[in-house]
Amino acid sequence: MTTADEVRPVVAWRLPDLRDLVNSTGLGGLVAGDGTWLTLGEVIARFRAAGFSDSESTIRREVDDLVAAGTLDSYLTRGRHRRVSAAGIATHLLSRTGSPERGLHVPEEATKPERSPVVASIVTSALGVLIGRRNDGKPPWTFIAGEIEPGESAADAAVREVKEETGLLVTAAEREIGRRVHPKTGRTMVYLACRPTSDKLDVFVGDEDELAEVKWASLDEVQQLLPGLFEPVLAHLQRELRS
Repeated sequence: MTTADEVRPVVAWRLPDLRDLVNSTGLGGLVAGDGTWLTLGEVIARFRAAGFSDSESTIRREVDDLVAAGTLDSYLTRGRHRRVSAAGIATHLLSRTGSPERGLHVPEEATKPERSPVVASIVTSALGVLIGRRNDGKPPWTFIAGEIEPGESAADAAVREVKEETGLLVTAAEREIGRRVHPKTGRTMVYLACRPTSDKLDVFVGDEDELAEVKWASLDEVQQLLPGLFEPVLAHLQRELRS
């Protein structure tokens, strides 16, 4: 199992002050009008100015996920074009870097092999959501996760990882909860909803080198043990565990 929480070397870059991000003059006039609402193009410009190199399609998905989760205000114009809150985007950019004082990662060398994405299995049942306690404490608690192997789909990888790490048989959803570039490691993370295939919900540690414990956690408990949950994942858990 692999998680993506190792801190890489950083460069001495600092995110602009939140007030600058909201104001139309804060980033050299990148925001039209008074800066309260942004077009998608202006959102992409904000990401670029903040030092992120996500593709436009990834940024678009990230914005869609934030809007769907109710954590980013938006509205549609008469021409059915979306506008999103500048303050909400500023807050999101701050959350991705951890704090305004934190630097960003040194980009990978272009000659290095591309690392496989990591799939995080968000397994829910009547008992809660499945999490594991790591032996190395980096981070202390995690969802069941691992690299997607060559030729393997995210769904197949999620099912395999859960079986290997906990002994539980699950099915994975066909559509992702969301994906992002991890704010601490720069690894591509894919979050996938999973459900047990039967009422047998007993779990055990399948890889004692990686995990010290696996268990079902309530919504309140998982928010305490895994602070700063990715917003679409939190919204998914709120729907699943409060229903």
